[in-house]
Amino acid sequence: MRDAITSLDVVEALAKATVSANTNGLAVDLLGSNAVGFTVFVDNTGDTLSASNTFTVSFEEADDNGSGAPGTWSAVPAAKVIGDTAVVAKNAKYEVGCLSLKRWVRLVLTAAGTHTSGSGIFAVAVRSHLQTEGKGW
Repeated sequence: MRDAITSLDVVEALAKATVSANTNGLAVDLLGSNAVGFTVFVDNTGDTLSASNTFTVSFEEADDNGSGAPGTWSAVPAAKVIGDTAVVAKNAKYEVGCLSLKRWVRLVLTAAGTHTSGSGIFAVAVRSHLQTEGKGW
């Protein structure tokens, strides 16, 4: 049986932090999943974001998460990124995903403009189309 609870797995992709520079998210294991989407949350604190003072979301992928060989991260091509990648407003959420054939993916935030105080940002990854019957089955 498939339903919204047993066919999704939500994991932390970027720990909540005040971000003022380029930042790499946490490694997300795609083993057992056929799809992944990310939701980036920006709270109402810190710098004002605008068209010239932004963060851009991109992704990196690897065959390994860095705990063994090879541990080399490479950029996911822009053509394989789905959704709005420009983070331009506070108190907002952004949904973006990527297509990767590698086992590990991580979110990357790239700062543009002036980020003096930083912005409160965190993100989750939603793994879906799980190949197992779900947790606890």
